[in-house]
Amino acid sequence: MSWIRFNNSKAFWLFLGIIPLILLFAWANRQKQQQGQYFSQHFSHLTRHIFPNSRNLLQFLIVLAFTSLILAYLQPQIGQEPELIEQPGIEIMIAIDLSMSMLAQDIKPSRLEFAKTKIIQLLDLLENDGVGLIAFAGSSYIQSPLTTDYSSIKTFLFSIDATTISRNGTEISRAIQLAIDHFSERMVDSRLAIEQREKILVFVSDGEDHSQVAIETAKIAKEYEVRIYCLGIGQPGIGSPIPVHDKVGRLYGYKKDQKGKVIVSKLNENLLKGIAETTGGSYYRLSHSTNEINDLYQALSNFKQSIVQKQRYTRYEEKFQWPIAFTLLCLIVEWFLPAHLSDRRWWDFIRFRLLTVRNWLGRLS
Repeated sequence: MSWIRFNNSKAFWLFLGIIPLILLFAWANRQKQQQGQYFSQHFSHLTRHIFPNSRNLLQFLIVLAFTSLILAYLQPQIGQEPELIEQPGIEIMIAIDLSMSMLAQDIKPSRLEFAKTKIIQLLDLLENDGVGLIAFAGSSYIQSPLTTDYSSIKTFLFSIDATTISRNGTEISRAIQLAIDHFSERMVDSRLAIEQREKILVFVSDGEDHSQVAIETAKIAKEYEVRIYCLGIGQPGIGSPIPVHDKVGRLYGYKKDQKGKVIVSKLNENLLKGIAETTGGSYYRLSHSTNEINDLYQALSNFKQSIVQKQRYTRYEEKFQWPIAFTLLCLIVEWFLPAHLSDRRWWDFIRFRLLTVRNWLGRLS
């Protein structure tokens, strides 16, 4: 069984352009018919060999060519019978905090660099699971969609820093919503054959979000069956100032508030725990040991053991060449077809066209 879809389906409105084209031809034919009535009555001996429907045929070919051209622009694709492919039991989006507070050095070398190290440790434990990467601060972006190519995730991870996102702040809710949207799009596009896969969001942050909407967004994530695991980084009680560096990377001070007081950033464990517990996930505080990463991996492994997934895919091939070829065929036939020649001069007209083509080819060679 074949499947047909259009990759550029938003362009279907272009077919509306065929209507005024047909109306224009109809109006032109009516004008020609009215103007030619007198001529045909008095000079019928000259017009009896003219093809009466040749003009209509020419116009039909033009409309057909225009229709085929639009069809090609829609990018038709044909897929064969869907095949079942075994897929990993879980999909994991990792969201890493790139806000300025992640530059604090209460855990060496900094919260951000230490977080990257922990994410790499987790990637080294995973196998055949889909993993994606979200970077967030005052806004959120997908740095890498879900993939099993962990080397590319590591490459993206090494390339980001606190300057990657220009909008300052920590909007955890935006990152959660972005992950929900990405998982939802994957569900629609993937055509799951059995039950949906477990959707995991791993949050790596110090939790310094003052927007008060992160918990509400976590409730939405639960409705979409997205389970969130939070990895807290930093010191909850003591905290640490946020260093400020010049363009060459030299420390020249610490971030201050509007009153000139040095800002001390602290790990907000209560928020991160609340987000995780709302969705049925867990919270772990990152340390120099590997215990928390191993515990997280064990929790994720339980889902892999309990869920066996298969996913239905269809391989699509581009077929826009067919309507383009048909468009060219219609235009060629229209070019060779005379509009007002008698049947006795038909062959002369064809020979003239063929000679024209030969001359063009001769010039090109």
